[in-house]
Amino acid sequence: MEIPLHGSRIHKLRVLAAFLCVCIIWGTTFIAIRFAIDSIPPFLMAGTRFSIAGLLLYLWERLRGAPSPRRLHWLLAGILGTLLLVFGNLGVVLAEKTIPTGLVSLLVTMTPVYVVLVNWLRPSGTRPSARIFLGLLMGIAGMIALVGPTKLLGGQSIDLLGVVCVSVGCFGFATGTVFSRIMKLPHAQLSTAMQMLTAGAILLVVSMALGEPAHFQLQDLTWKAILSVAYLIVFGSLIAYSAYVWLLRHVSPARVSTYTYVNPIVAVFLGWAMGGESLSIHTMIAASIILFAVWLVTGAKQNPVQEIVVAKAPKGELELSAR
Repeated sequence: MEIPLHGSRIHKLRVLAAFLCVCIIWGTTFIAIRFAIDSIPPFLMAGTRFSIAGLLLYLWERLRGAPSPRRLHWLLAGILGTLLLVFGNLGVVLAEKTIPTGLVSLLVTMTPVYVVLVNWLRPSGTRPSARIFLGLLMGIAGMIALVGPTKLLGGQSIDLLGVVCVSVGCFGFATGTVFSRIMKLPHAQLSTAMQMLTAGAILLVVSMALGEPAHFQLQDLTWKAILSVAYLIVFGSLIAYSAYVWLLRHVSPARVSTYTYVNPIVAVFLGWAMGGESLSIHTMIAASIILFAVWLVTGAKQNPVQEIVVAKAPKGELELSAR
């Protein structure tokens, strides 16, 4: 089954609206996460966020008539939830304990590189076009310009463990992004709810194993942390993540992942405006380079194979079907 990028005008508007949600809202979640983990342990915060968001969305979809998912549906949703949310989100949460939000968002910009590599190296993978390669290189160049070589080479110390956390999270997220197109799951919104529920359960188990609840006191909560978690639940999870999952079914992985080029612009600005992080003229210049990279990648003429949602795995490859 092919899902063309150029369909009806309504389809194009839906794709644009979904991209705006993911690009802008997820850019704001970096500062919201920083405010939340100032008074809530990271695993407990992330687990609570996804558990509540997943439960609300799951109940809503079931009330609307979505069929009860099968056991294999839960298994596949759990795999995706682990890759996209446990790895992807937690890498950011842990890194923000020691790294400024703007720098974390810049490290996340490497996600499209991982997506392209995973999509290329997987069985029956697709080699990216030259224009997409150029766009990825421009995105990396914009990231380097945004951070500044003096900061990378000694002007500002960077916690290496935080960098590793972000990198592992990005690779997990990229893997989930690519293989979500192979797995056959139920309705997109119900699948989103199941992914958040399973990820939330995993994170809460890890939180309890680490003893986070025992060291957490309700009196330590601030209104800023409470409002930040509420924002992450409603906007970061229910709206933006749902839009992301919808995009995965309608747009190629390389194009979907270009939201990571826009997120840093939003995150760096909010880090400056609300978190006291630095903002300079070279930041604005680098942001222009990143936007140009987004245009290169999203405007490229894709190989038609990249636009196919795999309905049946080739011989010798495991077919992840829940039918």
